[in-house]
Amino acid sequence: MTEYERWLNQPLDDPDLTEELQSIQGQEEEINDRFYMDLEFGTAGLRGVIGAGTNRMNVYTVRKATQGLANYLLKHANGKPQSVAIAHDSRNKGVLFCQQSAAVLAANGYPDPSHTARQLEQEDIGGDVLLLTMEDRQKSQIWETFENAPHVFTLREYAGESGDVPALYGQPLAVYSQCYTELELLLRKVVVRLNEEEEL
Repeated sequence: MTEYERWLNQPLDDPDLTEELQSIQGQEEEINDRFYMDLEFGTAGLRGVIGAGTNRMNVYTVRKATQGLANYLLKHANGKPQSVAIAHDSRNKGVLFCQQSAAVLAANGYPDPSHTARQLEQEDIGGDVLLLTMEDRQKSQIWETFENAPHVFTLREYAGESGDVPALYGQPLAVYSQCYTELELLLRKVVVRLNEEEEL
């Protein structure tokens, strides 16, 4: 039995997938494109066409990727309690994929998300809440919008550096790769600073 046949012959959790699989019966090129490989992480994360198959974004690839994340986090937790933030934008299946990720994380012992993404309000940013932005203009916008935002920094600033992490929309993949490496280093510095401040 081929992977396509295995998917086709069992009840799937998203009815759209079953409908798609039935529509491509006998179309070898379409079947092959969906199943010839597992969808891989790229420089901007796990991205791909939404649809049925191992080479598509769907509830199964999202669950698999989330389980990999959970395995990594649990391995490196060092006995410390952890939480995970899940967010989505307005693209197709965003809410569904968030729900699937939350379910996988809950099965691994992470608490169910206590909130969903929403617009910042004044009560969200007072006290000891830390806000990190990618660009200085975003930080300035927060300061202009809210009366009291004492702990707003750019990511670079909080990591002890200067400058922005610019938006990459429309840039070549090589630029995304470079930004990913940069973000990884900055976030490590942020974690070090947070740990140091916690010990004070």
